Amino acid sequence: MRELEMRGVKEPTNIEEIKKFEQLINAKLPDDYIEWLLKHNGGHPDFDRYDLAETDPDYTHVTANIAWFCALGKEYKVNLEYEYKVFINRIPYEMISIAYTSCGNQICLGVRDPYYGKLYLWDHEMEAGAIKFVYENFGIEIAMRNTGLTEEEVKNYGDEPTYKNIYLIANSFTEFINKLRPYEETL
Repeated sequence: MRELEMRGVKEPTNIEEIKKFEQLINAKLPDDYIEWLLKHNGGHPDFDRYDLAETDPDYTHVTANIAWFCALGKEYKVNLEYEYKVFINRIPYEMISIAYTSCGNQICLGVRDPYYGKLYLWDHEMEAGAIKFVYENFGIEIAMRNTGLTEEEVKNYGDEPTYKNIYLIANSFTEFINKLRPYEETL
């Protein structure tokens, strides 16, 4: 895994804290992510842009950025335990949030098969409960316009976490870190 310059890194964590978090989530973290946590506990990388490995033809965000990696430790505002509890019924069970983008989407790490070790972008605007909320409170037309879904798709989207708003970024944490690049302005 390549070395990145990081800003805002928290106090180093340790194997004992990592094991406690693994007990909380009832899953083993991938070794390359554990290595990252031991060295960079949270923070913002200077190289923060990445491309999605796969996209849906209707999904326009093929490039995204990292606003912040979550740290391990309850004393930190942006921490893995808090994120796990916030997203436990919103992100599929096989994944946990480890970072977030500047627009509120989550970067998720697969902690259970068949997603284990892979990194995904979770799009909060296409979250099952959010679509239902818009439909029930603002009407079908607004829900359709905001999501690009048909009336039938909006009505049948459901409340449970779904994979319809999850996009593969990388096949491992190491691959993810290695493909990060600096922000490039477009003219």
